[in-house]
Amino acid sequence: MDNQRTPRSFSTGGTVKRDTRQQQQKLVVILICIVIALLLVVFMTIIGTKIVLTLTGGHQNADPSAVEYEEVTVDRTQTLYGPLAIVNETHEYEFPDKAAANLVKIWNYRNAHTEEGDYPAYKISYPELILVDGAALPSLHNFLTDFSDATKQTNTIVTSAYRTYEEQKSFQVTEGKSDHHTGFGVTLKLNDDGIVLNIYDNPEYYAWLSENAHKYGFVPRYPEDKANITGISNYVEYFHYVGYAPAAYMKANNLCLEEFVAGIKSYSVDDPLKVTDANGQNWLIYYAACPGDMATIKLPTNFTYTVSGDNEGGIIVCVSLSKAAFEQQQQQESESDSAAQ
Repeated sequence: MDNQRTPRSFSTGGTVKRDTRQQQQKLVVILICIVIALLLVVFMTIIGTKIVLTLTGGHQNADPSAVEYEEVTVDRTQTLYGPLAIVNETHEYEFPDKAAANLVKIWNYRNAHTEEGDYPAYKISYPELILVDGAALPSLHNFLTDFSDATKQTNTIVTSAYRTYEEQKSFQVTEGKSDHHTGFGVTLKLNDDGIVLNIYDNPEYYAWLSENAHKYGFVPRYPEDKANITGISNYVEYFHYVGYAPAAYMKANNLCLEEFVAGIKSYSVDDPLKVTDANGQNWLIYYAACPGDMATIKLPTNFTYTVSGDNEGGIIVCVSLSKAAFEQQQQQESESDSAAQ
């Protein structure tokens, strides 16, 4: 009996101590919850900042209407290639290393983007051989698919696109001087029960192609009324991808590629050309000369852009702008014109 203990629940002093400990434990739990909540707030803030940085090209831009630039070094080879590179009798093509070429099969892309059970919207004459630059392929597919829908036919056939130096030997234009080497152009014809016909012989079909090509970033590479500039005639069925902004400007001003490249040289990063494409997207286009083996040019850090060499020693930059940025550019141009008067 001497070793028997009184239960704590019957002890007044024990109850007070237990209540005190419970209050302390509750306080600790509350403090821990507060700390966790604060940590979550900090964590979410950091995550949010990372998302903003990613969407704005790595820089958080307080003013969405201001285009920010950084200096980037480019070498001579970057002036040689791209959808706006001129290749003709006076501008020979320098073939890149095979690993550097971005050539893909039209056949594979078309099949991957045709619903199972649907008949393909267009044909490819040599499925394993006809290649285009990957940058042009999605637009080409949409171009030909919409053409098929508009004309209710599936007889369009791509008969030629990229050509190697050796392949060009079988054609009229001298090897090394054909636009086909760029991989941005395609020849379109009609396949009528196995008989290949010129697509321009059908006025309705060719009218749709020539009037709508710019909506997909394409232009007729060799318009008949520009043969004295391009050096090529009777090849209006050849369409070349130049990008949405250049295509819109070339269409509106009736320019061939040679004329566009010559004219864009008067527009710099400080005084760019302003263009709205057929889809309502606003753009800035400017030219940067790249003399010598290396040069420094300015590229946007907070808006998406595309670049292309012109095969004349320069780079052409197309910047896709927000509405606010485009309006600011127009306002700055208007203020500059007013100050000059």
